[in-house]
Amino acid sequence: GFNTLDVQGRYDRYGTSMDYIHTLCETVYGLQVEKITDKERALEFLEKGMGMVVTCTVRGSPFTGSSHYITLAGADDTYLYILDPLRRDTYEELDPYEWVEIITPGLVRMKKSDALNITMSPLYLISRPETATETTQNP
Repeated sequence: GFNTLDVQGRYDRYGTSMDYIHTLCETVYGLQVEKITDKERALEFLEKGMGMVVTCTVRGSPFTGSSHYITLAGADDTYLYILDPLRRDTYEELDPYEWVEIITPGLVRMKKSDALNITMSPLYLISRPETATETTQNP
């Protein structure tokens, strides 16, 4: 369970640790996690339906004035689909370029080309182990 994880989940001044998310996914849920910084590779991972991506955005992104976790849930030829746990009704104050389109509070999309312009790091590729194995064997 959660009490046996050997990583601190939240720091008093710095928010939630990305290491905690990594450990939680692997240890508690048995998911495969790969930490990367390449946004184009993360988009390709999503386009192929290999899993989801958890990332942190920082000040200057259309999601936060400081730092904030989001889940990149999927992608198609044009859009990146994002789960935002803050479930905003508007991004107007944070999104001067109007990159974010709200589908419903908590689910938004943005053009992939715009997504490449925002800071998202690190990117955790999260998949079921059998999906990763199938993909490795059948590229």
